[in-house]
Amino acid sequence: MAGDIDLGRLMADAAILFHFGGYSDAMRAGVIRQIIRISPAGDVLMDHSFSEKTITPFGQVYQAARLSNAATSYQKNFVSDADDAEPSEESKALQGELPTAWVEEFGFDFERLPALLSVFQDFAMEGQAIQIIPRSALLAALREKPLVSENDASRFLDAFTLVHRPDWSVSPKGFQPHAWQPWRFRRQLSVVSRPILAMDLSDDPT
Repeated sequence: MAGDIDLGRLMADAAILFHFGGYSDAMRAGVIRQIIRISPAGDVLMDHSFSEKTITPFGQVYQAARLSNAATSYQKNFVSDADDAEPSEESKALQGELPTAWVEEFGFDFERLPALLSVFQDFAMEGQAIQIIPRSALLAALREKPLVSENDASRFLDAFTLVHRPDWSVSPKGFQPHAWQPWRFRRQLSVVSRPILAMDLSDDPT
């Protein structure tokens, strides 16, 4: 079992990956010279003039503007249900658009999601934090849920499975080129976005 020191090192590695990943993007874009030196003390040295002259001043102004706008609208966070009992027209419109947008994005009905997720809740109730089964078996378990069609189950797995790929640093067809880059938040190819892992390229992967 990992201890505090192990977790601390892991978090430090993750933080530095994100930190240097930002410099990688800047170098690819040509705003930082592609020269890196390592000092005798182990420091990573590079040209920070673009960050100091452009990024930092812009960030300070941007954050100040956001803080000012948030302070102006802060009162709305304390509006009671009685004060705002009737949903706004904008809220009603968004609620009506969500099911359609969900189907377009994921390929199955939004109302089927609780039933589909309940399969994994069943695994957890059985004490199985990690379930290793073929895709066909998981598909069958999903199909057993009420009102879940074969299409619902299949599209659910397609949407939330991280498939095995020959080259880790190349996005497969249908994904953005930067979808794999681990220093990006909300990237498409991650265990957070796709928590079901396919460990091989067979027709019925485990």
